[in-house]
Amino acid sequence: MYFGGGSTGGREGYTVMQRFPDDYDGVIANSPALNFSGVRLIGVKVGQAEYATPGGFIPPLLLERVYHSERLLYATGSTAQRTAL
Repeated sequence: MYFGGGSTGGREGYTVMQRFPDDYDGVIANSPALNFSGVRLIGVKVGQAEYATPGGFIPPLLLERVYHSERLLYATGSTAQRTAL
């Protein structure tokens, strides 16, 4: 039996090779790399940019009001209004 996977499946392929070497005849691990530290830290940079930009941060209560008003418009609006969303 062969194991094949890409991205997360590729990382899983490396894991099964190491943990269960006798369970597979071969493993195809495509694109298994991911910079987890970089992925996590990009959120910090996005947050810094958001807070540094005037008006860049939308408080949760205001955001909830926007979501609520859009849902009401969608539920009660005309077909043209729904298409515009």
